[in-house]
Amino acid sequence: MHRALLLPEVVATILQNEVSTKGFLFTALFINKLFFKEASRILWYGCGTRYGNPIYHLARIVKNDQRRAQLYADLIRMVHFAYEFSNDEYTEEAKWHEQLTRLQYPQLERVHFEDALDSVSFNRGDIIIHYAQPNVKEFRLRGGSMLSDSFLETLGQRCLRLRSVELEIHKQNYISVKGLVNFLERSQSLEIVHLREGFENSWSARAFEVISQYPRLELLSIPDVEDTWIESLAAGFPVLTSLWRFGASDRGLERMHRVAPNLTTLHLDLTNLSPSHHALASASNFSLLAMFSVKFAPGSSINGQELVLLAQNCPNLTWVQVGE
Repeated sequence: MHRALLLPEVVATILQNEVSTKGFLFTALFINKLFFKEASRILWYGCGTRYGNPIYHLARIVKNDQRRAQLYADLIRMVHFAYEFSNDEYTEEAKWHEQLTRLQYPQLERVHFEDALDSVSFNRGDIIIHYAQPNVKEFRLRGGSMLSDSFLETLGQRCLRLRSVELEIHKQNYISVKGLVNFLERSQSLEIVHLREGFENSWSARAFEVISQYPRLELLSIPDVEDTWIESLAAGFPVLTSLWRFGASDRGLERMHRVAPNLTTLHLDLTNLSPSHHALASASNFSLLAMFSVKFAPGSSINGQELVLLAQNCPNLTWVQVGE
């Protein structure tokens, strides 16, 4: 064997160049220890159906040889729980938490839980908090249950590198107003925040104020806000460019421009608010908009003049969607 094949970087380059060749990586596992190590690093970079390594593969290894499973878990950087297909039916990958929570994931950076079938009952806060490993930068939960102040506290304490958090609670939310504020106050480095569905009773003026001061926040999705909350901000949202499913009155939206003038994407969800009659005029203040959509509450109205105003004031606008 050529001496160059004893260098990890050379072997890694060879494997990366042939990664699309069917069966190549699996064959490489049997060449020698170095090829096994580098091939395993590629094969186990991500775990979940979308990464080619279904969750159940790792779960079955745990059942048979937990020590071997831990060797693979040491390499995993991304875990994605969604669907799996077996015996001619789809089932949720979240059912394998019992096996996967026996392992540690020292290199894990991204963990996603999709809302798949009955996954909500599996994605309980006291279980999935295990995946809040020290290097996690992105934590996405789309459909969870039984989240509490303790969950948020642990997430904040363990994941000091956290940059993106998305939490949707579909049932049994035990997060208090104070618990949410405490988490937000210690998470100043967040760049993406999705805390809308299931957080209505945990939401407060203080939580909104804390988020508004994040120096790196680029994308935000939160429960509806009151006019006085916006008006009380002296400044805020220094680099915010995307606001998703945002709910505020026409007046509140107009005031929002003062603290978030750099928006390029604005998606309004006004369905739980009083009827709106001037949302388009208020949105036209955001002159940098490229994408805009709005869902109205029953009884709302728009007029052609305000639609023209939106087009004139936002020359970069390329996508618009208006409806109930």
